Amino acid sequence: GWFKEMCPAGKYAGAYSRECTKCQRNSSSSAGAAFCQCNGGFETSGSRRLVTNGTCYLGACAPVHSQHDCTAAANALALGGGNLAATPVQTNETGPEACIWNVSNSVLEWVKSAGACTPERPCLCDECSERQCLACADGSFSAPGATACTDCPLNSFSFFPASFVTECVCSAAFYRHSNSGGCSICPPDATSAIGSTSLSDCGCKHGYSGDTDVNNVRCVESTYSGDTCILPFTFAGQSYTTCTSTVSPAFESGSINTPAAAQTYQRAWCAIATPPSTRADEEAWNNTAQQDWYAHCNCTGQCRMCEAGTYKGATGQSPCLECAVGKYSGSAASECTLCPVFKTSPAVSTDLSACQCIAGFNESATSGDCMDVNECDASTACSDWATCNNTFGSFSCSCNAGYHGNG
Repeated sequence: GWFKEMCPAGKYAGAYSRECTKCQRNSSSSAGAAFCQCNGGFETSGSRRLVTNGTCYLGACAPVHSQHDCTAAANALALGGGNLAATPVQTNETGPEACIWNVSNSVLEWVKSAGACTPERPCLCDECSERQCLACADGSFSAPGATACTDCPLNSFSFFPASFVTECVCSAAFYRHSNSGGCSICPPDATSAIGSTSLSDCGCKHGYSGDTDVNNVRCVESTYSGDTCILPFTFAGQSYTTCTSTVSPAFESGSINTPAAAQTYQRAWCAIATPPSTRADEEAWNNTAQQDWYAHCNCTGQCRMCEAGTYKGATGQSPCLECAVGKYSGSAASECTLCPVFKTSPAVSTDLSACQCIAGFNESATSGDCMDVNECDASTACSDWATCNNTFGSFSCSCNAGYHGNG
């Protein structure tokens, strides 16, 4: 960090430097620094390089310290294809070892007193002042000075540049759980935008209507385990679409041997990832720390599939809309499909078969297309003293010479 005087912030000076050098792109330094650190959101591609003139110190680097590090440094620089092992070379010299790349023989050598670094036998050096900073990919982060990017936790994401794990936000279709702090998946058939912070951010996806129980969050979100309400679920061979427990023999207010003080409560089986599957499991599970109790829990606010003939093209709690005349849809549709050309259908039609040819067209028995009807082929199309003129989808009658009227 010195040559004749202390280098200012934003510059550095390695060993034997004759001047301060400006920090490389995407890096910075404090006053008196020997090298620059990569900014947050970047990683150091490597502080190793080959020095061909003099010593590692003259190249603003430090020597590699061990045979193991010599091998690691060479492979990091992809010398010899990136699959080398340093070979010890016995000499009569004394002094420190050095990591040498034998260019002519493509051999990595760990040798005592190798002498000066040359183009033919460059020294492999480490901790070099000049470092390249590479951007971390979306979905990862790195603190200032980090040598590697770290992936965001499970089901979370970040946008470049991210310096800390706190900048990782929940991925689409997940939300930040209020208790665990992790990212939990939205309830079935619901989704959310990237960065959602609560269950209320989850909305029914396209083709589904309802809500995600925003007014009764505790019914959907387990305070014990952080799991998300799983519906429908099966208990003792019976399928349930709500959180209430009504299996046989009957529970007393939702559980076995429910104490009097809790008789107004229901057990939310759907709030755990692995609900009991048998009566014995329930008895073993009862009165343990894993119980989740919710007042009058019924999970009525789940997303429901739009019925055939309706659609929903937005995320959220909006209702399913009916298909207009000339359109149809199956279940869970995000939009209605337009009937083929020259066909129409009643409102709320549920499939293609509801589309029929409009007036003036008949359906071809071979192609299924609507073909123009030549009404003039019928003898009653016009009066006997008129001429029939077929038009696309219709016809007209014109009175013959000497007659007047509408044909």
